[in-house]
Amino acid sequence: MTNALLTMYSDCGCIDDAWRVFNSNDVLDVISYNSMILALGQHARPKEAVELFKRMKFSGLIPDEVTLLNLLSAFNHAGLIHEGLHLFDSMLDMEGIKLTYQHYACVIDMLARSGEIEESMKTIKEMPFEAETSLWRIVLGACSKHGDIETGIKIAEMLFEMEPYEPTNYILLGNICARLGRWTEAEKVRSLMEKRGIDGDDAFSWIEMGQTTHRFGVDDRSHPISEEIYRNLDRLIGSIKAAGYVPDTSFATHSTEKDRREESLRYHCEKLAFAFGDLASPSGDTLRIMKNLRVCGDCHSAYKYFSLVTGRKIVLRDNHRFHHFYNGACSCVDYW
Repeated sequence: MTNALLTMYSDCGCIDDAWRVFNSNDVLDVISYNSMILALGQHARPKEAVELFKRMKFSGLIPDEVTLLNLLSAFNHAGLIHEGLHLFDSMLDMEGIKLTYQHYACVIDMLARSGEIEESMKTIKEMPFEAETSLWRIVLGACSKHGDIETGIKIAEMLFEMEPYEPTNYILLGNICARLGRWTEAEKVRSLMEKRGIDGDDAFSWIEMGQTTHRFGVDDRSHPISEEIYRNLDRLIGSIKAAGYVPDTSFATHSTEKDRREESLRYHCEKLAFAFGDLASPSGDTLRIMKNLRVCGDCHSAYKYFSLVTGRKIVLRDNHRFHHFYNGACSCVDYW
C-alpha cells in the first residue's frame, strides 16, 4: 500500500511527497527501494538515486535486476553516460544478476541520446537479443535530435518495411528533415503518409484545477474561456521574447514562410495549458501539466522562460519523463 502511494505521488509530479512516504515507511524492502530509485530517476535526481542505492546495500538488502535497471534509467535521464556504462559493465560480474533486454535497451537509449549513434547501433548488433522496432525508433529519435540524417534515413526505411503503418516512424524522419531545414524532403515524408492513409497521433496536454481536468489540443479553441487563454498566451509570449526567448522554427512541421512557421509553434497544446493554468491559479502557485507525447523542443524552451517571467514552478510530465522548470532552468539540464 505504501509503495503504491509513493508511486502515485511520483506519477503526479510530487516527488517530495513520494520521498516523505518512503521515509515514513518502517518496513523497507527491495520493492520500496526500487520504487523510490525509479521515481528519483524520472524526476532527474540521479545523485539522490545513487545515495539511496548505497543506503539500500548498507541496510543488507541485495539489489536485483529491477534495482539496477532503475539506476541505469536514472543515469540515462540525467545524461550521465560514463556512470551508466560503468554500472552496466559492472553488472556483468555481479553474482545472481542476469542482464535482460531492458538493460541493453536502456544503455542503447543512453548512447543514442548522448550522440553516440554509431556506438548505439554497434551495441544493438552485438547484444544477445533481437532488437524490437521500438528500440530502433529510439535511435531514430536520437538521429532527429542530433541531425544525423544519413543514419536516420537508413533506420526509417527499415522501419517502413517492418511497420508500414506506424505513424511515429514517418514523423521522426520528417522531423529530422525539418530540423535541418530540408523542407522538400519533409513534405515528401508527409505526402507518403497521406498516400498510405496514415494519420499521426494527435498531441494534447491537460491540467487539473480543483476537481476538473482541462484538456487542450494544438490550436484548440474549444475551452469556454478560449479568448482569455489566447490573449494571456500572446501576452506571455511577448514577455518571454523580451526576456530573450527566440522561437525555434526548426520544430515547425510545415515548409511555410518563417513567420508562419513561428505562428504554428505559438499555439501548441502545452503552451495553451500553461496559459490557462496561469490564468486560473494564484500567482506563484506551482503548475502541474501533462502531455501525451514528448514535449516539443520549442515549448521546452518557452517553459523555461515562462518559469522565469512568472516566478512559477512548473512540473511537466510528457510520455518519457518529468521536467521541473524554475527560474529559467529545467531539471533535465536540456538533456532529453
